[in-house]
Amino acid sequence: MSASGKCTARSVVLATFTIGVMYCIAYHVVSSYEYLAATIQDDSFYYFLPAWNFRRHGFFTFDGISPTYGFHPLWELFLTGLATLAMSREQLLRIGLACGGLFYLVAGIVVYPTVRRLSRPAWTAATGIAFVWLVNLPLMLRFSQGKENALHMLLLAAGLRLLESDLPRRKPAGAVTMGFLLGCLSLARINALLFAALVFSWYLIQILRRRMSWGLFSLLIAGFVVPTVAWGIYAGLHLGGIMPGSGALKVSRWFLNGSAPEMSLLEWLRGIHVFLRDPFVSINPQWPRILRHVAYLPGLILVSVGALVLLLRWPRSAPSNPHGRRGGTAIALLLLAGYAAGNFAATKIVLADYFEYGTWYHVPEYLFSLVLGGVGMGQLVRLVFSMNQAIPVRRLAGAGLLGFVLLPLLGGAAWQARRIRYGVPDIPRRFEYQLDILRALPWIRGHLPPGSILGSFNSGMLGYLLEDYRVVNLDGLANSCHFVRRMIEDPLYAWRYIKKVRVRYLVDAVPLKLIEDSVIRTPLADRYPIVYRADSYIHWSRRYLFVVAETVGYWATPEAGNTGRGKNHPARRRKYQAVNEYPSPPQRPIRRLKDIGYLNCPHAGSRGAAAGHKTNGLQARTTRVAVMNSLCTGRSAEAWIGRSEDYYAGHSNGRRQVRYRGIRSNKQPRRCQQGSQLKQSQATAKIEEPGVVTCDLSCPP
Repeated sequence: MSASGKCTARSVVLATFTIGVMYCIAYHVVSSYEYLAATIQDDSFYYFLPAWNFRRHGFFTFDGISPTYGFHPLWELFLTGLATLAMSREQLLRIGLACGGLFYLVAGIVVYPTVRRLSRPAWTAATGIAFVWLVNLPLMLRFSQGKENALHMLLLAAGLRLLESDLPRRKPAGAVTMGFLLGCLSLARINALLFAALVFSWYLIQILRRRMSWGLFSLLIAGFVVPTVAWGIYAGLHLGGIMPGSGALKVSRWFLNGSAPEMSLLEWLRGIHVFLRDPFVSINPQWPRILRHVAYLPGLILVSVGALVLLLRWPRSAPSNPHGRRGGTAIALLLLAGYAAGNFAATKIVLADYFEYGTWYHVPEYLFSLVLGGVGMGQLVRLVFSMNQAIPVRRLAGAGLLGFVLLPLLGGAAWQARRIRYGVPDIPRRFEYQLDILRALPWIRGHLPPGSILGSFNSGMLGYLLEDYRVVNLDGLANSCHFVRRMIEDPLYAWRYIKKVRVRYLVDAVPLKLIEDSVIRTPLADRYPIVYRADSYIHWSRRYLFVVAETVGYWATPEAGNTGRGKNHPARRRKYQAVNEYPSPPQRPIRRLKDIGYLNCPHAGSRGAAAGHKTNGLQARTTRVAVMNSLCTGRSAEAWIGRSEDYYAGHSNGRRQVRYRGIRSNKQPRRCQQGSQLKQSQATAKIEEPGVVTCDLSCPP
């Protein structure tokens, strides 16, 4: 090919790459912070928040209490480096999301030589990679979700190119580089261990065929071991395990089922969209079924044409010449196809519940389809615009197919690029949970004391946006390895964990079947009163309701063996030191009564809350919580009641209003002068609102 043709092909690639980079940067700079946070997966914040907290706490933690290992290491380390440069959480989110899109675009540049070797002349390959990859803006934004899939794609594309060059078989530097790249790829995504196993197997075959020495293979292994063992030592010492806790929890759920799910051939074929539809057409789940089926056709045409070209060139690409570039391309694509098939099967079997939702799992499938799709697009362009085409029917047929496949690609890019700035009104309705969080944020900031401990099973976005609160993860994906092991042993451990770490409010989308009479009925028979609620919605065929529920009246009960200890007992001081590490400032600064400790309650078997009656949304358990009157009289029995707030007192018309967080009250009733005798006042209590006890200390008549 002439030099001018090569220059034109490179110009096309660089021009489309520049357009993609400019849009990626502009989109993530000018769009609103709330829109960017609401349109990414909630799990993405399990990367951003530990990276931000690492600078403050010195270890990876989501809630500032326990270490977390709910991430893949390499992307987390990259975000931790960005966090040292960012001035705020908003800056870290914008930069991290933009880097994901840039990694995707750079991966397209890395893959371009592979497409060029299979699609001649070079301008057809440039056109193919430009339309299928670089201006595919919806797919670029799918890799700008804050997940590890963008880095996974870039490293996998680099590994594909290194396999094509055949340097690991010929030079020590190539062997070390390939091993190190495979190690980093395994840290970017643990599934990539399958790709590393395939590459090692291929080079073992080359050793048996005497086309590679054992010395180069040992260098390959050494390069792989260095990053993986280094991280494994750190994770084992500081994070409690080598495998990410989120992955261990998901895999354990599959093992606990006892067997793989039974799937028919039709169910397997339904997952083929990760090869034929998702890389090329961005669909809306609300589209009619017929349109969702038609969306398979552009990808089917491109991948079929690309696969046909690969098969026709296979005899010339076969590695009869051990140093042939086309032979390296064929073997590299064969190994990539094996990785894509293995990853597809593993995700379909082990993570069946996440197969549709977890688009970040399907990186090798996307890469394989995009390479073949780029080759197919180049061949269709060549069929239409080749000047020596003698049969006009072929040109017309090629033009029809080319127009059919370009329509969704260019249409999706044009729809995405119709504007750059996006705000909260542009958030699609399918992000219902994120919208509920955005609506609830002003209420949470206005009604819940700063520093409160909030619990959530979907805690990512909440923890990242609520900077003045501690949000504890309850599903195990962003918690410690110890938490994950306990979750595997006891599926209800998350509800027990609420009591263990003194979670004050539960903020989450709760299944509607757990809600009854404005309370949440937990699996442990606790009942959490709801203080805020939003509209219900349907997700994954289940109806949910976003609520804020108060949990403090039910975890705040004395543990066995604690009764009788004095307020200055060392064990008691240690017990509540962590709970009050960040005390909540009072809404009204009133006189504080006493130090931290238990409430002194006299009549554990009296009427009211001790009998298990409901009182304005609060319910106390028998023998564990004393009557509300005990707050007013103050004697020897110990119990926890009410709301997790500090003990404040104010006087109004002979009544004392108390807001409390388990503070010892030794306040004695007044002595009333009646004749020559001193009589004790009648101390009665009632709850006028959740967490507020009004004590009547007036003298008897």
